[in-house]
Amino acid sequence: MIYVTNNGKTAFSAEYACTKYEFPVGKTVEIPEKVAAFIFGYGVDDKYTVLVRNGWLKMSNEYAQAMSKLAEFSFALEPVKHHLQSPVIERVTPVPPKGGKGVKAQPVQKQVQHG
Repeated sequence: MIYVTNNGKTAFSAEYACTKYEFPVGKTVEIPEKVAAFIFGYGVDDKYTVLVRNGWLKMSNEYAQAMSKLAEFSFALEPVKHHLQSPVIERVTPVPPKGGKGVKAQPVQKQVQHG
């Protein structure tokens, strides 16, 4: 199985063997490797047929733009965990100044990425 993530700005769908596959923005979808090869050219050196089939390449001078569209998808052999980045409040105690007196812990806003 291959895990495909749509990192683009628009949802994408394609069909293989009478089965429709949907790739929502920001989501990872598990598909068989042969489906990934057919839809995205996964493991295939020449992507031309894939780019035309998906409607990303209509004129030969659009090749770079079509490859950019394909590059919006990432592929993994293992599931990709997606967690929304959310601010986490941590309490950090600063090192006490010389003289021995401590300081109260101050809340610090920090972005933590999970995954």
